[in-house]
Amino acid sequence: MSKILVVDDDPNISKVLEGRLESMGYQVVLAEDGEKGIQLAHEAKPDLILCDILMPGKDGFEVCWSLKADEQTMNIPIIMLTALEETKHKVVGLKSGADDYISKPFQPDELLARIEVHLRIKKLRDKLELSYVKIKELSNAKDALNQLIVHDFKNSLISIKECLGILKDKSSQRGVDKEEKKALSKALRCCDAQLKRIDSLS
Repeated sequence: MSKILVVDDDPNISKVLEGRLESMGYQVVLAEDGEKGIQLAHEAKPDLILCDILMPGKDGFEVCWSLKADEQTMNIPIIMLTALEETKHKVVGLKSGADDYISKPFQPDELLARIEVHLRIKKLRDKLELSYVKIKELSNAKDALNQLIVHDFKNSLISIKECLGILKDKSSQRGVDKEEKKALSKALRCCDAQLKRIDSLS
């Protein structure tokens, strides 16, 4: 069930919206002013906010600016509700971060349609963000695994190189066998080359 926060100082409008939205299956939270709206946006974590503009204290523009500037609430879609019809007010509302704008008196069917659109957009965005987080986690796990493999491979090569060095020293002590010495030297060079490659990956 999607949760909608209604921020409006007019109790009559709030109650009308509450009744209509609840009849459509939404959970509704009411705030009577901007300050309370900001508080409930953090506490209730709504899926969408309907916010009036002309309110005592913090108006709708300030509420929108505050919520869109906060990482915890910046992705909550906000639809501004107002009796203001001048274009400049709509521009200010959209610049403050509002996702949509409806003038009062509004048509309930239009408002519900816009709510559904923005809720669908939010769900898609949430899915994308969740996918990004999962991809990031998988990438980090892959990097950690690669580092572990490289570390183990390097340690194994170092051990092999040490053993080859001991064999080469002993072969020199008991009399140099040309082919044996050549093979050991070649093996040691291969170890050094592989270690350099591994260091370049680190």
